[in-house]
Amino acid sequence: MTTYGLIRDLHDADGLESSRVQWIAADVSVREDVARSFAQISSTNDHVDLVVSNAAIARHGDVGSMSHEDLAAMMETNVYGFFNMVQAALPLMIAGSSSIVAVSSVHANVTAPMVSGYAATKGALVSAIRAVALDLGSRGVRVNAVLPGSVDTPMLRASAASRSPDDPEAAIRKWGESHPIGRVLQPREIADVILFLGSRFATGITGSTITVDGGLSAKLAL
Repeated sequence: MTTYGLIRDLHDADGLESSRVQWIAADVSVREDVARSFAQISSTNDHVDLVVSNAAIARHGDVGSMSHEDLAAMMETNVYGFFNMVQAALPLMIAGSSSIVAVSSVHANVTAPMVSGYAATKGALVSAIRAVALDLGSRGVRVNAVLPGSVDTPMLRASAASRSPDDPEAAIRKWGESHPIGRVLQPREIADVILFLGSRFATGITGSTITVDGGLSAKLAL
């Protein structure tokens, strides 16, 4: 089995194990780009087992000053990208053995200042997976979402550099300390839950969300 990763730039694959991964450069916000990518996948594979919609961008700022361009960019990548992936993948998904997982965020349920646009897109994903699960239930395709807390990704590090340019590592440590587990999560911890949702152990789960946030959203700030 080959795992395909849709990425904006092949440099995004640097440092990642590629022996079982074939990278395809694509912009998920462009429907034709995603369709082309899945056409390439279908040339060597007759089905896909698991589709993960993970691409996202974040723009920070007060709601009163956030530009329409930034809002549109987040919506096109974070939300339209999900629909583009689903629609392109469906012809390759086999009833009863295929699964779709969207990566949302705890910001869908609990959030913070300066991220209203980002939070809105992540909330939209939660609503979307529920509705899409109803659409595809009769076709035997399951649809769920994972809601991570702070995860050590390039997006998190870019945010830390933007908010604390003098010491981004200190910002990351501070965010980690706000999680009951005392640290930010690692990408593998999110990936493991995604793999569970795509496995035979989760055949009864669809239209659901799983929060993977190290206890962050369970914590009451006093």
